[in-house]
Amino acid sequence: MIKKVNNITAYKQITYAQVGKKTNIFSVIFNNIYIYTFLFSVLTLGNIARFIRFGGLLNNVLITEIILYLLSLCWILLHPRKFIYVYKMYAYISVIALLSFMIGLIRFGFDQVAFLYMIRFIMIFIVASSLAVAAYKKFKNRYDILFKKILSFYTVGLIIGYLIYIFFPRSNQLWSFLSAHGIVFHGDPHTNRFISTYFDPNFYSIIAIIPLLLSLLLYKKTTHFIYLLFALFFIISIFLTVSRSGTASLIILLTYLLTSKLLIIFKTRKIKKNTISSILIIFIFILILYPLYSQKINTLLGRVANIKYDESAYSRYLSFLFAVDIIKKYSFFGMGYNYLAPYMLSRGMQSSVDSSILAAICNFGILFTLIIFFMVFIFLINLYKKIKSLNDTNLSFFVKILYSYLIIVIFFASNLNNILFYFFWILPVTFILFYLSLLSKNL
Repeated sequence: MIKKVNNITAYKQITYAQVGKKTNIFSVIFNNIYIYTFLFSVLTLGNIARFIRFGGLLNNVLITEIILYLLSLCWILLHPRKFIYVYKMYAYISVIALLSFMIGLIRFGFDQVAFLYMIRFIMIFIVASSLAVAAYKKFKNRYDILFKKILSFYTVGLIIGYLIYIFFPRSNQLWSFLSAHGIVFHGDPHTNRFISTYFDPNFYSIIAIIPLLLSLLLYKKTTHFIYLLFALFFIISIFLTVSRSGTASLIILLTYLLTSKLLIIFKTRKIKKNTISSILIIFIFILILYPLYSQKINTLLGRVANIKYDESAYSRYLSFLFAVDIIKKYSFFGMGYNYLAPYMLSRGMQSSVDSSILAAICNFGILFTLIIFFMVFIFLINLYKKIKSLNDTNLSFFVKILYSYLIIVIFFASNLNNILFYFFWILPVTFILFYLSLLSKNL
C-alpha cells in the first residue's frame, strides 16, 4: 500500500514537472513572438501596415499597432507580477492622462476620438513596460545583443526607405500604389525626399538618429567597421529628407559629440588609432558619396534661406498662434487629454498642433505638463546615476549621447514637429529607457 502511494506521488511530481516545462517553453516562445513583432512592425514596417478602415478616418488604422496591444495584454496575463512591479514605476503618466481625460469629459462631454487617443496613450506605456520586461527576460544584461537586433530591424527599414526613394520619387505615386493594394494613407505631397516607411521625412529624420546612436555605441564596443557604415547611411538618409528640423538636430548632436571628443583628447593628450581611422573613413565616404546628396544640401540651404516665404514654416507659425490661443483659454488644467484632437478636426484642421510642448500644455494644462516633465526628469537622473554605478564605459557613453539626443528633441525638434507623441518615436524610446532601467537594477 505504501509503495503504491509512493508511486502515485512520484507520478504526480513527474506530471507537474512536465506541465511546468511545457508552460515555460510556451512562455519563452510567446516572449520571442512579442519582442520580434514589435521590432518588425515598429522599426521596419512603419506605416506600411495600414490595412484597417475605421469609421470616418482619412487614413487606415495600423493593424500592427492593434496586434501589439493584444500581445501586450496576453503577455501581462502570463506575467502579471513582473508587469505590475515594472509598470507601477511609470503608472503616474497613465493616471495623469486618465485624470486629464476626465477633466475634458466634465467640460465637453464624452468624445470618442479623445477617448481612443487616451486609451492609445496609456497602451503605449503598457506595451513599453511589458516589452522592457520581456527583453530583459531574454537578453538580461547583454544590451549589446538587444541593440544589435534593434539596429538590424531599423536597417531593413532603411533599405526599404531607399527603395521607396528610388522608385517613388513623388510621394503621391506611392499613396496611389498603396491605395490600389488596400493601404489607404493620405500623406503630404513630397518630391525627391526620403520619406521612409514612416511616410514622413520630418518625423523620420528625428527617428533615424536612434539607430545612428546605436551604431556609434556598437562601433565603440566592437570596433567593427560595419557599424560605421550603418551610421553613415543613416546620416545620408537624414540629409535626403531635406528636413530642416531633422538635419539641424543631427548637426547639433554631431557637433556636440565631436566637441566632447576633442575636449577629451586635449585633456588627456591621447588619441586612439581607431578614433583617427574612423574619422578618416567617414570623411572619405562622405566625399565619395557627395554627388548622391549634394543637390539635397543645396535644396535644404535654399529652404532655410527662404524660410520667410515657405508655406510649411508659415503653417507652423499659424499652428503656434492657434496653440497659444487655446492655452490662454485653458491654461491651468488644459482642455483635457486629448480633447484638442476633436476640437481641431471639427474645424477642418489636423489632429494636433505642430509643437509637442504646446500640444502637451493644450491637452494637459500647465500643471499636469510640469508634473510629467518633473517626474521624467527625476527618472532620467536616477537612471543615469545607476547606469554610471555599473562601471560600464560603453553603456555610460550610450546613455550620455541618448540624453543629449533627448534634450535636442524635447527643446528643439519637438517644437517644430509633434514628435514626442508620435507612435513610432515614443514607443521605441520609452522601451529602451525602461529596459535600461531594469538593467541598471540587475533584477
